[in-house]
Amino acid sequence: MARVVAEERFRIATKLRPRGDQPKAIRELTEGVLSGLRYQTLLGATGTGKSLGYSEPVLVFRREREALQPHLLAIGDLVETLMGTRPQAVVDDGENLLLPLEEQDMFVPSFNPRTGEVALQRVLAVVNIEPLSTCIEFVLPAVGRF
Repeated sequence: MARVVAEERFRIATKLRPRGDQPKAIRELTEGVLSGLRYQTLLGATGTGKSLGYSEPVLVFRREREALQPHLLAIGDLVETLMGTRPQAVVDDGENLLLPLEEQDMFVPSFNPRTGEVALQRVLAVVNIEPLSTCIEFVLPAVGRF
């Protein structure tokens, strides 16, 4: 697995502050990661910031000619393109579209809060939360959705 080690520890620089149930959720998820939990689920109401907007850029690494090459792409366009190449594999549950990507060599950076390292994780699936909507997610091993 490819690894990228940050020169300094990750920190968030923003004027925004967690509100409502967010501080509790952040605390509980952090405790779970630090205690070694491999899988956790964050449940949240629609519109609370769990997913990326359609036009938001995402850094994706794809295997090209035996090397991982970086691409900065709009997540919505990327997901629509992927789903269009294998429409028979798309799972539609009436609310979401899910495309498993086991055969794809696609990776995204994943942050480890315990070590401060960023490692590339294989994308296992992409989810369009509401068909043709503005919400997109990546599904990663062990760390859940991105």
